[in-house]
Amino acid sequence: MTAQLQLRERATLLADLRQIVQAMKNLALAELQRLQRSQPALAEAQTTLEAAWLELADPTARPEGGGAEDRIWLVIGAERGFCGAFNAHLADAVSTLQALPGQTLWLAGQRLADAWLANRPAGTGQNPPRVLPGCGALDEAEPALAAWLQAATEAVAGATAPQGGPRPAVWLLSTGPAGLRAQRLLPSPGAPQPWSDAGAAAPTAMSVSWASSPPPRQAPIRLGLPRPVLMAAVLHQTVRVQLRAALETSLVQENHARLAQMQRAQDHLDELAAELRRRWARLRQADITNELELLTAALGPDAIPGRG
Repeated sequence: MTAQLQLRERATLLADLRQIVQAMKNLALAELQRLQRSQPALAEAQTTLEAAWLELADPTARPEGGGAEDRIWLVIGAERGFCGAFNAHLADAVSTLQALPGQTLWLAGQRLADAWLANRPAGTGQNPPRVLPGCGALDEAEPALAAWLQAATEAVAGATAPQGGPRPAVWLLSTGPAGLRAQRLLPSPGAPQPWSDAGAAAPTAMSVSWASSPPPRQAPIRLGLPRPVLMAAVLHQTVRVQLRAALETSLVQENHARLAQMQRAQDHLDELAAELRRRWARLRQADITNELELLTAALGPDAIPGRG
């Protein structure tokens, strides 16, 4: 009976764990549905701001932050667990960037900071990354975006250009459908590009700016505000929308990874439950056999038909 009680208790525990895993899957699915509903409005805002920036930017100007300048990297991590190696890949990229000269790292999320701290290479404790608030769900986006945007704008506004060169640029490193990707945010916005170790070592490979190839203008633009004021306002909104787009894309990939992780956990729990049922059947069969043998021994050989 002791073994059967242990099996029964373990089966109850597995059933409870399976309910928890299913609840986490449901939460991830609900988050994906919320993100899907927000995509059309976000895509429209991106298109509108991109067109406005292309109209306002000087087509002959060289994009700022396009060379091998010092960079501040904002890395968007996963603030909730059970999403596989999501943060581990970002932590490896952070270590790669830290080995390059002139790179400053900001980590969005304490879990990402913990992942980097647990696996940081030797000799990287001199310039630890700055930790910014993370975002675990779409409902938490606004405070996180406000903190990121404030840090980025203050960093660019307060930075001094070394020896007359360009000021440090703010770049974004996040997770997209094809893996990690990099994107310039300030002083001039750029399009997301695939990130790799080679790309980090050769910054010009990722320096793609909207302002590099604007559409032909049919007529002069009539502005109700001075061009610098309007450009600053459009740039502020562009960076904010780009940050939100990167965050939502990251959340989509994070929840897909969480769903895959939960499905693997559910499959494992199902295998354990099936093994417990087999062990229970074997124990039950052994108990029945023992009871029959005891009953036969108590009745004697005359109780068995065909004997005596």
